[in-house]
Formats: sequence, C-alpha cells, structure tokens
Amino acid sequence: MMASGGGASGAAGAAGISGAACPIETSAAAPTLSTDCETPARAVDPIFTCGRADCAVTKALDLACGTLPVKPWISATADGAVLMAKTVAGPGSAALVRLMTVAAMENRVEDPSLSDPKTLSFVTLGSQMTTSASGATWLVDRSAPSLTVVHETDAGWVRARSDSPYDGELGSVSLVGDELRYLTYATEDGHVPHLLTRAGSCLTDQVLGAPNTFSTVVKTDGAGQPWVTWLTNPAALYLRSPGGDVEDLSALVGALDSSRSPRLRLLPGGLDGTAAFPIVALNVANGIAVLSRNEAEPVWQSVVLPFATDTFAPVAGCPTEASYDCSDDPCAGMTTCAAQRSGASSGFDLVRTQSGATFVAWVEFAAEGTYALQKALTSGELPGCFCGWSETSGTGTAELVVARLGGSAPVLGRFRFDMRGAILSLDRDVVMAARGDTLVIAGQLSGDNVPALTYLEVDTALLP
Repeated sequence: MMASGGGASGAAGAAGISGAACPIETSAAAPTLSTDCETPARAVDPIFTCGRADCAVTKALDLACGTLPVKPWISATADGAVLMAKTVAGPGSAALVRLMTVAAMENRVEDPSLSDPKTLSFVTLGSQMTTSASGATWLVDRSAPSLTVVHETDAGWVRARSDSPYDGELGSVSLVGDELRYLTYATEDGHVPHLLTRAGSCLTDQVLGAPNTFSTVVKTDGAGQPWVTWLTNPAALYLRSPGGDVEDLSALVGALDSSRSPRLRLLPGGLDGTAAFPIVALNVANGIAVLSRNEAEPVWQSVVLPFATDTFAPVAGCPTEASYDCSDDPCAGMTTCAAQRSGASSGFDLVRTQSGATFVAWVEFAAEGTYALQKALTSGELPGCFCGWSETSGTGTAELVVARLGGSAPVLGRFRFDMRGAILSLDRDVVMAARGDTLVIAGQLSGDNVPALTYLEVDTALLP
C-alpha cells in the first residue's frame, strides 16, 4: 500500500531553549557479573529455521534469567554486540538492568544496577543504552528527579547526574563519534517533547512541540546533526530537521492500532544512506508504515509493510470477558480452557548496513495453549477481580521477518523458531542494529513461560 503527502513546516516546532546544566562526572563502579543470568546457545535447525542448508542465521543465543528480560536495547560492536534489558521479579518489585555482551571470544552478562545503585535506578522511567565508535558502553537512566549518564572511559566507568528539570520519560539517545550528544524525552506533566543537547557534561534543554506526545526519537546524520521525530495523541506525526524546520506528516500515518503500544523509528540518509531526508517508520493498524522522501520531489511517500492479522480464538471453555465485579465469578465456573493466539509483534526495528541496504524486522507468532483458570484480585486504589490464566502446556512458532527495502517492492526473508510454549500478548519488542553487513537482532521468540530473550546474528548476503 502506498500513499503520498506531507505538510509544511508549522508551529509544532516552536521551541524555547533553557540554560545549560553541567553535572560533574565522578567515578562509578564497573558492572559486576550476573549470578542469575546466562547465555546458552539456542539450537538452530537450518532447514526448519531458514528452509535451506545455508542458513542466514549464523549465531543464536538466549539471554536467560530468573525472570523474563524485557525492554531491550541493542548496539553493535566491532566483533559482536551489547544488549541491555530489564528484569522484574514480580508486581511491585524493582527493575534490574542487565547488560549482555556478545564477543568473538566470550559472552557475559553484567548487572550495573547491582554493582552501584547510583549508576542506574532500581525503578526506572526509562533507560537507554548505546555503544560508541570505539566500543565504549553508554547508559542513560531517568528516574525522578534525576537524569544519570554513565559510560566507560580508558580509566574506568564515570557517572554524571542532573537532578532537574528533566521530569519525563526518555525517548532515545544518539552519539556523535565517541560522545553522547543528543537525548529526547517527554515531560510527565503534559507529555511535552524535549531535545537535550550535551556538550562535555553540560545539557541544554529545548522544547520541540505540543503536548500529548507518547514517542520521541533522535538520530544523527552523517554530519553529526540531529533529526527528531515524535508522535502525539491523536495520531499526529512530526519531523524536525537539524535546522529546526518541522514537517507535519500526520496525513501519511492513517489509523493507529489502539491495542498495540506505538513504536517509532528514524533513519537519516533515506533508503540508501545518501538521501537528504530520513526514513520515518511506525506501526499502524494494518502493518508498518515506512515514510520516505525523494530529494528531487517535495512529496513524502508511505509504503505499508503488511503483517499477520492479530487473532485470539478460544478453542474450548474460555471466559468471554476479561474482568468482573468481585461479587461474580470472573471465570464463570470454568477451571481450564484452551486458546489460540496469532499475529505480529508490536515491536519492530529499522537499520541500514555498511553496504547501504536498509532492513525492517518484526516477528509473527502462531501458538496454542491450555490454561488453568483461577479468580484473582487486581491491585490499586480500586481493587477488582479478574480470571487469571496460568499456562499448563503450549506450542507455537515465532517467525522473524526481515524485509529488504529499496527496490520496487520490499523483499521478505522469514526465519522460524520453536517457541517452546504459548503466548497471550503480542506486545513484544524487537530491536536490531548493523555490524558491517550483519544484522544483530534481539526479541522474545519463546512462550510466555520461558524467561529468555533471543539474540541472533543474520548474514544479509544470504537474505533474499
């Protein structure tokens, strides 16, 4: 599906710049090796996964912890990658940050939040991770009322903390060379989008646009200049150039899927890395919308990559409603049920390889499980009751879809994995980075009862 359009620069970009805050960098403890996470190899059958003997999946590992690692961020390094994720023991428990490093000679998992509580907060409103051109890891954490930047140096780890006025959830971070330069966030009060510019350890804050923003992304182009995009509620999409001009791309968005968490991606350089305008991508009701603009034409184009339809089908004996008043039985007298779930992940990612090829990746699931049903209580100010589902058995497949962009139509590669269980929710993240012409990808490719993220390396020379 293709559409065209695009709006002119508008008042959405009117902004004010506040004075710089310059926190002092101090030494920080290095992360310690994790005692409850490991990185076992995940078996890959080339015929089952790739449909051919020369499989494009060249490495597969699981990040397996005591509880499921979620909210992943990934960054490529010279010979591997660094993956950041969080684990939460249960409702009301603190979130712990985990760092999985994949290298040619060894793999390891470290816990920066356990080695030094001042490095990363235990309950975060947003944590980001990236690696520099030289391979140093940068961690950025936002937890009221502080913004903390932690990174590796030749002399060890250092930390700088600002206590105000950054009162919102982080959107994304971007490096220039070996230094963190740009960050985005949306305020807690009104969800107003902001851009932070970092020089040395000093941060300058700039308002980007109107309230009700729920996703912000910043990426730098080949000249080290920031492009920023943000999505507001209702579906309004804006793009800000390094010069400060703002375009309203809302006409190209179409309907969002209210059942999915919105994901937004930005890639300067267009489809081949040489264009004057970036690619903007987001998940919409019927797929992933990829927006691009030819330098010679003042019109943006939108191509939608369709994905599997979200379906939930009770097979036998499942409650028809999600929750009830506590005076009723939310399970309607049922003790077991079976259900099928299929569809695409909410998460996707967008990258370009060293040779200039651009790829989008997401996951499509098909699973069936049987469940034990039991009345359970909700927490909060207004407690209620619901029917709790506990998986007793399940099977399914997770199919990683990698779409090559740039031709007359996207070309898809598909890679199938045994999920070792079933799923109820499709709200799962997929993250991707490029190391040369190899894609490094992380996502939850297992059932709900398997507490693991899967790390993959994909050779793009073997993709369609």
